[in-house]
Amino acid sequence: MKIEKAKSDKIDDEKLWPYVHKVLEILGHPESLVTDESKIFDFTFSEPEKAKEISKKLGFEVKQSDYVVDVAEKLRFSGVPMIRCGGCGLNIPQAQIAFHKCNEE
Repeated sequence: MKIEKAKSDKIDDEKLWPYVHKVLEILGHPESLVTDESKIFDFTFSEPEKAKEISKKLGFEVKQSDYVVDVAEKLRFSGVPMIRCGGCGLNIPQAQIAFHKCNEE
């Protein structure tokens, strides 16, 4: 039996990756392997309140059926001001920088 990884052309975009990582961090799974086919549901399962919580943190509606890569792209182009963390170097939405915890703290 051969196992094939799903496509990851979009998710592997160097410019998009900080936003993908931020979405994964908000989902509580920053270490996860994601592909272009990964959905918010894959991380929230049957907890619809999680999608509402994520929506509040990102500043726009997120549904469990949304693809992680699409949420990351929306975050990237949403006009949400981003600040680079001095500890880990990730771009963090300005409203969330006070709550950001990185490995350097």
